[in-house]
Amino acid sequence: MDGGADDYVTKPFGMGELVARIRVALRHVAKTTDEPILRFGSLTIDLAQRQVELEGLWSN
Repeated sequence: MDGGADDYVTKPFGMGELVARIRVALRHVAKTTDEPILRFGSLTIDLAQRQVELEGLWSN
């Protein structure tokens, strides 16, 4: 956890627990994104549309 991890799962674990932890992690990511479009030079990431643009070319 001191190395930067937010959570961990010990073995053995059930798939229900794993899926629940993934959902929580995704909720945390969604809360931290105020702007759904990120720009880094010629790279654009549209989180809401789940699209990536690099130098004018879109991918989804």
